[in-house]
Amino acid sequence: MRDATEALMEIAFVIPTYNRAEDLRQLLVTVAGLEMPAGLEWEIVVVDNNSSDHTRRVAADFARQLPLRYIFERRQGASHARRRGVLETSSELVAFVDDDNLLSPAWLIEALRFFRGHPRAGAVGARVRLLWEIPPDDFVFHYRLCLAEQDHGDVTCQMPATGFTYLAGEALVVRRRALEASGWIERGTLDCRRGCELTSGGDSEMVLRIRNAGYELWYTPAMQQQHRIPRGRMTLSHLCGLHRGFGQTDTVLQGLAHHRAATPYYRLREVARSCWYLSRSSARIGAQFLRRGRTDPHERLSFYRSLGYVEGALAVLWRGYAL
Repeated sequence: MRDATEALMEIAFVIPTYNRAEDLRQLLVTVAGLEMPAGLEWEIVVVDNNSSDHTRRVAADFARQLPLRYIFERRQGASHARRRGVLETSSELVAFVDDDNLLSPAWLIEALRFFRGHPRAGAVGARVRLLWEIPPDDFVFHYRLCLAEQDHGDVTCQMPATGFTYLAGEALVVRRRALEASGWIERGTLDCRRGCELTSGGDSEMVLRIRNAGYELWYTPAMQQQHRIPRGRMTLSHLCGLHRGFGQTDTVLQGLAHHRAATPYYRLREVARSCWYLSRSSARIGAQFLRRGRTDPHERLSFYRSLGYVEGALAVLWRGYAL
């Protein structure tokens, strides 16, 4: 008969992937190099989200040396892929890792150690450093948090129990019962990265729902990983797309963060608020263009986020969402 500590020694890695076979290969090399506790029960689920490259072949290569299963999920989007991975597993802990990450050797041991010592924790996020393909310019480096860098300091800490809380979904381990209690599996509204679209917010929705179900959210720097940033993501146009995606999710995330149901009043107020932000941003952009014939890149990001606000608020006005 296993005791409670041994029961915690069950973890499933859920890795959504889309047309990044070689990135996936490099990630799995680091997974194969993880330090393994004796008697660990674990598995890896690679969820292929409609890839057209050789992702299946890479997964098959590593299935010879790792407890790896390959699953094909036709519905496009990282949230669909993550949800499919959760439903395909039964372990007490679920580790969400993106295909462009590289894990440190102690990553798994530190995750298991954390959950043993924090019985009320529903999710814990890792420290994420960016691994740039080329040195970024000052402008891109300034917005590195938008590229999923995560560093809340050198000490393990609990995230705020109220208001908006962010933990990167690419570096997240959750307790299954917390995820099931949150309703994210059945009621999740937001999606991430539908194909090449820069949609976002699915991971933030997940952690907010876990917190709203009564569980704690934590960060620990002991779990360390790198997030690879190719030069194609180090451009103003890519950052504009990200900011538009951030804006599109704001109404839903703020509602979850502050326990605001999508009532008719809330929906109309959010549409009005987002239109006001967009009008102010558009006015600043227009004034700059008339004065100098160009616009400040920071203002361009503000404009795209405001545009996303309007799109997201209109979507909530039309569809609503369930707390």
